[in-house]
Amino acid sequence: MKKTIQLLLITLVLFSCSNSDDDCTTTMEVPKFYELDGRSHTYIVTEEVSCDFDTDSMITEEIEPVILENLSYELLQYQHAIDQTDNYEKLKFTIRLTNQNSYDVEGFTEITWNKNPTFKLYIYGSGNNSTSCTSIPANSSCLLEYDFEGPIFTNSQSVVDFPIPTYYVTN
Repeated sequence: MKKTIQLLLITLVLFSCSNSDDDCTTTMEVPKFYELDGRSHTYIVTEEVSCDFDTDSMITEEIEPVILENLSYELLQYQHAIDQTDNYEKLKFTIRLTNQNSYDVEGFTEITWNKNPTFKLYIYGSGNNSTSCTSIPANSSCLLEYDFEGPIFTNSQSVVDFPIPTYYVTN
């Protein structure tokens, strides 16, 4: 009986162990990052790595900014006025952003204009002048609102065309 148990254990060990550890893989969350507007944004991805992967030697990799695919938008309100004499500007808009994907996203919005693509406005969260969409659930919408009145900051009369949003993913 004792020999039968020993033989059974040896057989189990031989058949349950791989001949090579090279085939052993596991998945883990790996942080990546990208730079945009002078800020660093972390993006976590799940990757398959070897079982003997040394997490202590892991170096965070820089990637290209991650733009949300399948984003649609609707401009609900837009006002822009500049008074050069009084150095005064009013810029106000409301945009409905719709995540047409089957997954939730977190991130921030970049606004550009066709006639002045070098002028960019980044909206990271709700603040003095904005209410942002820091997250958009799957197949849902949120309202991005911006309202600024004060000294001229766009420095351009050409910001009279409509704003175009791009949503950068951080999750």
